Amino acid sequence: MATTNISTEIVSITGVTAHGASDDFIVSGQKFVVASVPKNLLKWATTFTVPGNHGGNTSDGVKITMPIGTDSILDVSRNGFSATEVPYAMKGFIANTSSLHLATNTYPKYYLDDTNPGEGSRIIVKPIPTDSETAIALYVDYTKIDDDCDLRNAVIYHACSSELSKLSTAELPTVSIAAVPPDVPTITTVTFSSTDSDLDASAPSFTTAAVAAAGVLGTTSGFNAYHPLSDFGDNDPGALTISVSAPSIAISAPGVTTTAAPTITANVPTYTPPAMSALNFGDADTWINTEEDSEMLASRMQVINGQIADFNSRIQDSLNTFNEENAKYQASIQSLFKEKDYLAAENTLEAQQTLEAAVQDASLEVQKYQAAVNDEVQEYSQKLARYQLELNTTLQAWQKEYDASIQESLQELQVSNQVNIAQGQAALQVAIDNENRSQQRQLQNGINDMQAIVASNQDLISKYQSELQQYSGEVQAEVSEYQNKIQKQQSLSKEADKYYQWAKLEVTTYIQNNSKMIAATMAGRAARAQA
Repeated sequence: MATTNISTEIVSITGVTAHGASDDFIVSGQKFVVASVPKNLLKWATTFTVPGNHGGNTSDGVKITMPIGTDSILDVSRNGFSATEVPYAMKGFIANTSSLHLATNTYPKYYLDDTNPGEGSRIIVKPIPTDSETAIALYVDYTKIDDDCDLRNAVIYHACSSELSKLSTAELPTVSIAAVPPDVPTITTVTFSSTDSDLDASAPSFTTAAVAAAGVLGTTSGFNAYHPLSDFGDNDPGALTISVSAPSIAISAPGVTTTAAPTITANVPTYTPPAMSALNFGDADTWINTEEDSEMLASRMQVINGQIADFNSRIQDSLNTFNEENAKYQASIQSLFKEKDYLAAENTLEAQQTLEAAVQDASLEVQKYQAAVNDEVQEYSQKLARYQLELNTTLQAWQKEYDASIQESLQELQVSNQVNIAQGQAALQVAIDNENRSQQRQLQNGINDMQAIVASNQDLISKYQSELQQYSGEVQAEVSEYQNKIQKQQSLSKEADKYYQWAKLEVTTYIQNNSKMIAATMAGRAARAQA
């Protein structure tokens, strides 16, 4: 399949004239297209494997080695019957005659075998094909994405992206500065020393005056020396003490007179049941079982029922009598308990009134105590306030006197220092006049030596500055070259990304356009079938 025009376009876009367009990049672009487009839209680019490429019969079946990845397979058939793909784990079941998944001549099956990476992707077909019943695979052939293909631009753009990425990587510089910085010069230190002992004479000294008032600054003893605390009329009132004694409060709860339980004199009523004569049912039994005289039996039963009714009446009379006596007994007991309740309530009220009176007396004693304490505290507070006022007044007066003393001492110190400074300056001037000639000679010699050292250092510095400027220029040139390479590399990288995006756009557009055409064709066929 020809890719000459594709290669020419790549060279025209990228300018890779030195080595021409890379065949590997073109193949990579073709495989990119095959991997990106759905297989049902690439049926025009399919190819069948031939039996001669199957590798012959083996115990595992015919092994079809694909020229490209198995993701491009469209169909596998055996003897004209399409085979169904099964997972690799089913390889034993599709060849086992006892399995429900057994592959047959009319329903063949296959699985992919990638267990040996060195042999590439292989297709194992079952039942095992023969020379007369061969297996064959239909796959998308990437080599058909060539000069005459609608997807040729996608291959061109993808290969251009790869070429530009390669150029971008080649332009990526390494950071290295070839320029050598100049050596830093050694500068001689400039010093001056005198050989004349007279120049080492000590300068005259002077003594500052002391502040006379400094001894009393910030001390309690100093303040007390001016104004003793014992001179105050009221003096310090001391700590607060309370002379009145707190009242003794003792409140005890008064006892409540115990009310004894009432004495019940009435007797508890008793119930006396009426006497009942025994009933004789013997003759009734004779009339029922022996004589079988129903009339006599009825007469006898009537007599017995009359006796029972009379006994029940007497029982009710006895019960009524007991109820009347019991009611009187209960009323008597209730009267006694009510009388005891009144007596207990009266005793409780008397005890409560006694307790309230005791609490009221204690409250009055506490109020009197509080009033006496408040009087003593108020008197102490007045004395303390007056004492503090006297202290503050005296302290202010002492502060004014102390400030005046400090000011006076400072004035004396200033005058004394001025006198000492004048005397020291006069003495220093005399010493300078006496030593001036020798000092001038020593100084001139030192100046000459220092000027020579300074001139030598200046020459070294000037030379270093010149070399440093040359070094900076070389570094700047190398940095500029590095920056230019970086910019070119970034530009190539952007171009590579642009063409890659264009390749993707070509593929997307192809998929959309062909998908619409297929959908329209399928809709037309469906309409014709319905008609």
